[in-house]
This record gives sequence, structure tokens and C-alpha cells, in this order.
Amino acid sequence: MLAWILMAALLLQSPEYPYEIGEYAVTINISEGKVHERIDITLENYDSLDIFEYSFLYPLENLEVYDTTGSIKHEIRSDLLLCYVNLRGSRQYTFTIEFDTAGYTSPVKEGKWVFSPIFQFSVPVHNFYIEITIPADMAVVSPIYPTPTSFYSYRESLVVKWKKEDLEEGEEFLILLGYKPVTTPSSQRFLIYYLGITASLAFVTGLYLGRREKPRPEYVVADEKVVLDVIKKAGGKIIQSDLVKNTGFSKAKVSKILSELESRNVIRKEKYKRSNLIFLEE
Repeated sequence: MLAWILMAALLLQSPEYPYEIGEYAVTINISEGKVHERIDITLENYDSLDIFEYSFLYPLENLEVYDTTGSIKHEIRSDLLLCYVNLRGSRQYTFTIEFDTAGYTSPVKEGKWVFSPIFQFSVPVHNFYIEITIPADMAVVSPIYPTPTSFYSYRESLVVKWKKEDLEEGEEFLILLGYKPVTTPSSQRFLIYYLGITASLAFVTGLYLGRREKPRPEYVVADEKVVLDVIKKAGGKIIQSDLVKNTGFSKAKVSKILSELESRNVIRKEKYKRSNLIFLEE
């Protein structure tokens, strides 16, 4: 009887997850239509972990996976990067994933781009950091979401940072950052003033409201990106009914997004049988 009680107690004390992420630090250097991304991951391992899975939506170029001792064996299967970490027992382990990708950047209009990554994890993350460096020949424009934790100039570039503590399993962290080529020498200096005022206003508003709601336009931009990606994959034109199927959005939602994109001359619609033919504008 005592043995059963002890066994039950041990089971109750066992960790809920085989591992958790102590720190997930993303460093991004952004350019027109492309980003270089480095992810430093510190795992808090509790048992045995042979493979760490990294999920991605777009092709990874110049991929490297390594730790302090050198390269780590890895392979890509469908939309998963499998990293063979081979951990045993309770220990902390840090490794790095580094690559180039163009998938999370979308052209909007007049040379403007939107960088819109979404981070989501299958285990808790205790400390999440992301740092984005904008080169001197680019300037940040709206949208900027959420309000950055900090920002500063470095060798004529602008560095924007976000920090989030205690992300729960399945919780999403969305970032939206608009940018475009610099038109005047004062663009970056103006941006620093803009971000400073934005951060101050967000703080004051937060004190007054208690908790700020997520602005709707950011959801729209993220959904627009999904729609645009489907049109691009179809060769720049697609029937609206097929667009509904391929995005998984409702007919009403797709129609609303297309109307918004059409108003900005990003796409155009032509009547086709009982549906519309959607063209991506050059």
C-alpha cells in the first residue's frame, strides 16, 4: 500500500512537459523582401529528448543548426525542421538555428513592405525576445505592433526590440512591422521620435485603461498576407471560390479582404461565371 502511495506521489511530481524553453531569442536583419534570422534556443530538458521540431511555413535558405561544439545533425520533412539534439536526463542545453527566408515579408504598396511573423510554441516559453535591425537605407512605417519594449540606433541602423515573459503552450505572439526605402535623410531620426511618442502614449493609455486591446488592422494585415500568398502560389491569378477553399477563411471574410486589397490596387477582380477571377497587380 505504501509503495502505491509513493508511486502516485512521484507521478504527481513529474513535469507536465518533457522539456520547456527557458529562453527563445530571435535576431533578425531585415532587407527589402528578405530577412536573415537567427534563433538562440535554451531548452530546460527534464527527461529524454532526441529531436527538437521547428515548424516553418516558407522555404529556409542557407540553413545552419549548431551549438558550442559545432554543427548539429538536422533534416527537413515537409514543414518541419528536425534537430537531433539527443538529450538525456535533466539538463539545460542551448543551440542555434540560422537561415534566410522571404516568406514573412509582403509588399503592400508604393515600395512599402510588411514583416509579419507569428510565433507559437507547443511547450511553455519562459523568456521570449525578438530583435529586428532595420538598415540605414530603410525606414519603419505603420503598422508597428505591439509597441516595442525598446529601440535604439546602431551604426545608422535602427534596432527594435520586443520582450515577452511566460508564453503558455499554444499562445501566439504576433509582430507587425512596416518598412520601406528611405526617402529623406531624416527618416530614421523621425522614426525614433515617433516610436518614443508611441511608447509613451501606450504606457499612459495602459495606466488609464488597465489593458489595451489588440487593434483590428493588425489582424487584417496578417489575413491579407495569407490571401496574397495563396494568389502568388497560384501564379498570380485564382478563382475566388478556390481562394476560399485554399485559405480556409469564410466567403464573407475573403470577400472583405479582397475588397480592401482592391481599394489599395493590390489586386483586381474580374467576373468569371458565378465567381470572380482574382489577379495580383504588378
